[in-house]
Amino acid sequence: MLLWFGCYEAACYFFERIRINEIFGFHDWYIFVAHAKQFLSTGILYERDLTLYAPSAPIYKFPPLFDAILIFFFNMGFSQEKIRYGALFIHFFLYFLSAFICLQYFRGKNYYFLLPLTAITALTFEPFFDNYTSAQMEIYILFLLTLSFFTLAKNRIFISGLFIGIAAAIKIYPIYFAGYYFARKKYSGLAGIMAGFAIVTVFSLLITGASEHLFYFTNILPILLTEDISGRGENISITRLFITLGASASITNIACDVLLALPIIILLYQSRKQIGKPLTETQQAIFNLVWFAIFITTLLLTMKNSWWNYQILLLIPLIVCLGLSINNRRFRISSLAVIVFSNLIIFWCNLGKLDVFIMYAGKMLDASALLTHIMLQTGFLRGLATFLILILLVIKLQTSNCGDYKRLSH
Repeated sequence: MLLWFGCYEAACYFFERIRINEIFGFHDWYIFVAHAKQFLSTGILYERDLTLYAPSAPIYKFPPLFDAILIFFFNMGFSQEKIRYGALFIHFFLYFLSAFICLQYFRGKNYYFLLPLTAITALTFEPFFDNYTSAQMEIYILFLLTLSFFTLAKNRIFISGLFIGIAAAIKIYPIYFAGYYFARKKYSGLAGIMAGFAIVTVFSLLITGASEHLFYFTNILPILLTEDISGRGENISITRLFITLGASASITNIACDVLLALPIIILLYQSRKQIGKPLTETQQAIFNLVWFAIFITTLLLTMKNSWWNYQILLLIPLIVCLGLSINNRRFRISSLAVIVFSNLIIFWCNLGKLDVFIMYAGKMLDASALLTHIMLQTGFLRGLATFLILILLVIKLQTSNCGDYKRLSH
């Protein structure tokens, strides 16, 4: 009963945030629209001045697919406002559908305890509001990763890779998951990535033409792959922490590459040399999903510029932690503590946007900037704690007889 009351309170908070329509991140939606309209009037989607493509620059620097979809709807006669409201509704729908789909894998004895916990997590998950109010692309990537996650659980490897390929055509960074399929020797997943990317690229080619695609892949993408690490507070990657502690950019870049490669190396080693007891079929299925979630957290923690709105992808690892921990007493408290503590801190920090002031040295100071900084750092710590719990779950799978997990459906 207490949990369902918590759901009610979380729902009140959620709809109040939607009503206020606070925008924490950048107004990227208007950038997408401006470039789509620019293409309709000039036939040019991307700015040709390559000096404009700096980290967090207000410019369209993504694969052509997303703006190709906007251009398609503009050509169909839809107004900018209709497209925006349609996009906001789709964001709302896909977000909760993603949470529901992830949850279905963990249907079992404790499902009705897990359900309100997941609802509270989703309703109070701060990165959603940034994505929703700014109509960011990460909602679509979350949904596609969720479909990939679910089909991977059903051992539909090619289809799982197909969804990753489509996600990589929206923003390029999901291509990192190719390392997962390679390390797990699931080569049909790699074929799926290529097929998914190719299918949607054909669509964007028909809309924007070959010249814009060629310019993106030969000029813009190389810049993005070698871009500098941003020192802005919205970048909550561990790389910014290294820079803050005084590490040089070259050392930080090397550390970033090593950390990104580490899960791939570990999986390659594990696939060639069995560690611990042989895994049962149930363990192997869960092992695949936990490692999929580890790849998400690794990417979010160690990519050069991990913006606040990217953290919405952490919803999948959080649900994995909840779903597995609910059937394992050892990890139940730790998973709940990570989610409850981080969400409470972020909820408290949001009070800073309601003109909260603090008394310091006899003066009233606006606490908004301080609380926002704490909120961002809590988001990083939540990702790090989730990563550590997932690692502990992998170790548990390697050393247990899976008795705690056998109630899960597949």
